[in-house]
Amino acid sequence: MTSLVHNLTLIAGETAVLQCTAAGSPTPYFRWLKSGKSLTMGGRMSVIAGGSLMIESTMASDEANYTCQAVNNVGSVHMAIYLEVIGPPNITSFRSSVTGVQGDTISLPCRAKGFPPPVITWSRSGQTIPYDRRQSIDNGTLLIGNVQKSDSGKYTCTAVNTAGERDSVTMTVSIVGK
Repeated sequence: MTSLVHNLTLIAGETAVLQCTAAGSPTPYFRWLKSGKSLTMGGRMSVIAGGSLMIESTMASDEANYTCQAVNNVGSVHMAIYLEVIGPPNITSFRSSVTGVQGDTISLPCRAKGFPPPVITWSRSGQTIPYDRRQSIDNGTLLIGNVQKSDSGKYTCTAVNTAGERDSVTMTVSIVGK
């Protein structure tokens, strides 16, 4: 049995071809397992010429260890392939503007989805925001304590993951006096 791929990383939505070939007499048939359980072919999954597994429109739930088994009445051989499915980040929740009162704490929410989960960073006027006692991130939300009028401006939330892409949104913050 030979394989050209032992590990494969794809972006969600792409087609995966897990290559597996074997020769023998009598000619072997191929069986595929996902995380140790037999796969039922059909829908997005099919065995193509030579025994390779094709998965169309990959999604996060397709990420797993796959095993190709070539079987005939003489015996069987197997090979493992790990499929990693990643998805670019997508910011799903934010507010375009936030108004706060001087001296209070404001929160700038920013939620993102992606595979693997994206890392969220914040910047203001192109400069990364330093995190300290007054400014922190909690699950993507930027918290700014004891806000001052000088905190007014445009803040950018950026989500990045290993899919090699990023998504960002800009929010306008206005601070008013007490």
